[in-house]
Amino acid sequence: MEKYQGWIYPGFPAQNSPTTYRQNKIDVLKPEYFTITDSGILSLIQYVATNPSETSNAYSIQNVADIKANSSEQYVTVSSGITGMRNFFQISSSQKNTINILVSFVVDNGLTGIEIDFENFGQWTSTDYANYKNLLIALSKALHAKGKKLSVCGPTWSGDPSISPFPNWNYADFVSLGIDQMCPMIYDNQYDVGGGAPVCPFAWLESWAKYLLTIFGPEVLVAGIPAYGYTATSGKWDIKILTLDQVKALNGYSSATRDPASGEMILNVGNKVFVSSDSTSLDLKRQILIKCGVKYVSVWHLGGNDWFTS
Repeated sequence: MEKYQGWIYPGFPAQNSPTTYRQNKIDVLKPEYFTITDSGILSLIQYVATNPSETSNAYSIQNVADIKANSSEQYVTVSSGITGMRNFFQISSSQKNTINILVSFVVDNGLTGIEIDFENFGQWTSTDYANYKNLLIALSKALHAKGKKLSVCGPTWSGDPSISPFPNWNYADFVSLGIDQMCPMIYDNQYDVGGGAPVCPFAWLESWAKYLLTIFGPEVLVAGIPAYGYTATSGKWDIKILTLDQVKALNGYSSATRDPASGEMILNVGNKVFVSSDSTSLDLKRQILIKCGVKYVSVWHLGGNDWFTS
C-alpha cells in the first residue's frame, strides 16, 4: 500500500495546512521547525502569537500535538542555504551540538525523525559535500541509537537523471550513509526551462522514479512531487512561486487549460503565464509513480494547495 507525506511551511502562504491534513489521510507530516541561520547556528522556528502569518505552523506544543493526532509518522524538517551550511561546518562545536539538539527534540516530542533539506546544490564544493555526508552519517547513527529515523531531500535536474550537472552530488553515494529515506524533489523543472514550462512533466517524473528505484529500492525512495504553481513571463526566468489558491484568485482562471504533458493547468494573461497543480495533476502523477513501483510519495506543500482526490 502506498503512503503519502506532506511538507508544512511555518507560515505564509501555508497557514491553512491543518485544514488539509485534518481532512485527508496523510501518513507522514513534515513540519519545518528548524533552520540553519546564515551565521551557521541552528534555530528553532517557534509560533509567535503576534506574528501568526509567518509562524502559524511553526513549533508549539499545540502544533506538535495536532500533527501527531493527524499522522502516523512525523519528520521535522531542518532547512539551510549555502551560506548557513558553510558557516555551520566551520564552527567546531556546531555539528555535535546540533545533533544532540535534534535527537533530543524528536525524542522529547515523540516524533519519528529528522529530514535534512540543505539546498543550493550547484554551489557546493567538494569540501561542502564531504562535510554534508559526514553530518548525515553522524546524525543517522545518533538517531538510530534512539530508535529514530533520518530522511534527506535531494536535487533533480533536466535531462538524463544518471548524469548529474552538480559535480558534488551523486545519489549512489548515499546508499551507505545510513539514511532511512531519500526524497528527491522531482519538481521545479521550470527553473531549467523557463516561464511556461511545467513544474513536473510526466515523462521526467517517470524517468526519475525508475532511475532512483534502481539505487535505493522502494523502501527508501520517497518521490517528491509538486502541489504548487508559479507565474513568470513566457520564456523568461522571473519565476514567482504561487499556491493554487493564489492562482485561482486571478480573474480568468476558468479559462486555464490542462497541459497534456504534465496534467498541470496553464493560464496565459498577456505575456505572463500561470502554471498550477491541482488534484487532477496530483492524481495523474501518483498513477505514474505507482506504476513504476514507488511506495512513498511526498507533496510540496500543504496549505493553499490541493491534495489527492482520495
